[in-house]
Parts: sequence; C-alpha cells; structure tokens
Amino acid sequence: MGIRALILPGMMMLLSLLLGCTAGGPLHGSNGAAALTEPAAPPADRKETLAQIASVIRQQLDAFKRDDYSGAYTFVSKAFQKKFPRDLFEARIRARFKEIARPAQVLFRRLHFRPGDTRAALEVDVAGANARLAAVEYRMVFEEGSWKIDGLEPLDPFRAL
Repeated sequence: MGIRALILPGMMMLLSLLLGCTAGGPLHGSNGAAALTEPAAPPADRKETLAQIASVIRQQLDAFKRDDYSGAYTFVSKAFQKKFPRDLFEARIRARFKEIARPAQVLFRRLHFRPGDTRAALEVDVAGANARLAAVEYRMVFEEGSWKIDGLEPLDPFRAL
C-alpha cells in the first residue's frame, strides 16, 4: 500500500470535517434547520457557498455510483439540459469522465467565486474506482434557489495548487 493510498482518505475525512458538510445538503442552513423558502440569491459567505456547491457535486457523484443517471441529471442546469439531453449526458460521462462515473474518492480544491455572483467554479480531484485520478473544474450556476452544475472542464491533474 503506497503512501498516497494512506494520505488521500485522511485528507478527505479532514476536509469533510472542516467544511462541516452533512447529508442534509443545500436546503439546510448553518443551524441545521430546514429552509422554508428558496433563497433568491446565492449566499455571500464563501464557506457557505463552498458547502452548498460541494453538497450538490457529492450528491451527483453518489447518484453516479448507483448508476442513477436520471438522478444525477437533476443536478445540472437548465441550459446544460437544453444542450445535452439525458441520454447524451450519460454517454458523455461514461465515455469522457470514467472516473466521475465510478468515483471512489473526492477532494474539493479551489473555489472561484465572488460573493453575490450567480456563477462559480470549483476545482475537484476525483479518484475513480479504476485507480485513476481526474482533475476537473465544475462550473456552477445559481438558479431557482440552488446551485446547479453547468458544465465540466478537464484540468491538468499536476497543476499548481
């Protein structure tokens, strides 16, 4: 077992603890109470934005693990859905993003976001069940009260962090 196999799971656990992400997802506020109405704008707080975006991505990756591409499709934006019908979405993920289709580990890296913006990008490293690493930028848009995935862009896995 290599050092990387020992460090990555520990880093993932630490990151989850630091972010305070819960299974409740983006409908819960910082006090854990369910939101009664959808927010009209994204949160101005950078940590809250990161937690919400990470939750959306995590939920979509969990759907991929279950081969629930219809469920995973609910996390993408309306513009993305117009560009890529559900069947094409599944085919592209399976062909172009094999690690994302079968995620084993996820590490959230750098958030590109200005408070009040309705667009953001989050750099994410995904280790697939195939033991390969994919570095991607999730492009996000805030629509109808929550963050939605608006696209994926492959990144250099050896980029400077």
